[in-house]
Amino acid sequence: MVREIERNLDGMDQIGVYDKKLLLYNRVLEQKKDGRNKIYSFHAPEVKCISKGKEHKKYEFGNKSSIVLTKNSGIVIGAMAFEENLYDGHTLEPQLTQIKDLLGRLPETALVDRGYRGRKHILGVNIKIPDQVKEKRHTKKPSNDRNLDEEQQ
Repeated sequence: MVREIERNLDGMDQIGVYDKKLLLYNRVLEQKKDGRNKIYSFHAPEVKCISKGKEHKKYEFGNKSSIVLTKNSGIVIGAMAFEENLYDGHTLEPQLTQIKDLLGRLPETALVDRGYRGRKHILGVNIKIPDQVKEKRHTKKPSNDRNLDEEQQ
């Protein structure tokens, strides 16, 4: 269908109008299953496949974002979006650089999640992963199997 459209467009004026879309369509048609830099969405070609590594949700589609909040008040003091699918630990240095540019100084400590494990210091900032909060586990109520057994007899 793309070849038919390209054939029916007459003149460079019409081709120029649809040039970006035709390049996108051709890129989709040429991509391989195991290739890199695939197109996952026509309306948002910048979307990437992000591997989550979780059993219930192995992949997400979008872009990686990084948001910095103050510890006590929760005020957003920095935000960045990354087009590349970077390891979480590699997003921290550019984020800290942005904070230094915006505030004129760096924090003493950055509290991060487990995705940032590895380095203990970045740009002189101590990197800490807080202890996980243990979730309350709900126990099942004892079943009334005994009552069912009595009724069946």
